[in-house]
Amino acid sequence: MEFDASLLVMMGIFGVVYTILRIFLFRPLLRVLKARESRIADAQQTYDSAVADAESKMEAERAKLTAARREATDHRDVLRRDAQVSRRKSLEEAKRVADEKIQSVRDELADQVEVERAKLEAQVDHLANEIASRVLGRAV
Repeated sequence: MEFDASLLVMMGIFGVVYTILRIFLFRPLLRVLKARESRIADAQQTYDSAVADAESKMEAERAKLTAARREATDHRDVLRRDAQVSRRKSLEEAKRVADEKIQSVRDELADQVEVERAKLEAQVDHLANEIASRVLGRAV
């Protein structure tokens, strides 16, 4: 059997080409891919950090908003109670004034009734005599 050296030459050429490709193509390509993965991982961490920060800020703002709503509701309730008390006082005062006016008018009417009654009683005898004299046709 004869030894064929072409196989060794081909293996040598393959080894040289592989070494050249590994040095000038594969290693730089792997460095670029690793750098890209590193940038992607950094960007993902930055994104996750920003999202977490935004969520915590949103939660803080929600808490502030809830507290502000609660405070506004409490303030509105206080104002509503104060308004009801004021309304009740105003109504009581208006009722008191109206009752005083009604009593005053009743007193005036009672006084006028007494005055008119006294006038009528004074005129009753005179009218009775006049009616009797006209009916009977003579002075009584």
